[in-house]
Amino acid sequence: MTTIAYDAKRLVRNRTGLGNYSRTLVNDLQRQLPKDYSMLLYAPDKGSDDLRSQVTETERLKYVYPEKARSGVARAVWRSWGIVKDLKRDHVDIYHGLSGELPIGIKASGIKSVVTIHDLIFLRHPEYYNPIDAAVYKGLPHRVSLPSFPRSRCIWCVVPPQQDECLQAAWEGRLQPVLCSCVPLSFPRSVRIG
Repeated sequence: MTTIAYDAKRLVRNRTGLGNYSRTLVNDLQRQLPKDYSMLLYAPDKGSDDLRSQVTETERLKYVYPEKARSGVARAVWRSWGIVKDLKRDHVDIYHGLSGELPIGIKASGIKSVVTIHDLIFLRHPEYYNPIDAAVYKGLPHRVSLPSFPRSRCIWCVVPPQQDECLQAAWEGRLQPVLCSCVPLSFPRSVRIG
């Protein structure tokens, strides 16, 4: 069985934006992934009951919380660093950072990872972005970006010169793959949603 893990902090805490994206993506994937895939949602706490209940736990989809982190600081440390130990314990194959973050040590763990970056302003105007985050994002082998503006205004952020798989943002409960031409830049391969 292939296990995909997700950063579920926003899923259980945010009513709009990142929370909606996370819940829609997980619900859609739960319906579309083959039966030999399972999903684990790693959240620092249970968050809001009404938000958490929008993603139904099943045999193939479970929430995971830190076992020992009780305080807010301890949960933040777990999410940024300690989670890697839990991912290894749970035999995770792929980790998806849904809110522009990956835990420290994920690369060294051997767990494949992908990050969704919701704001690509750092590519065009790095002076408006945290320089450490921008450097980390540029160094990622794969990125998923969700531009909040029309595709015609976002085309500069797409990287390979050949045909690339692009996914439309989750809309009305479904993900729809489409093919598009991409503009060459000097970044690693990207999957772009938008």
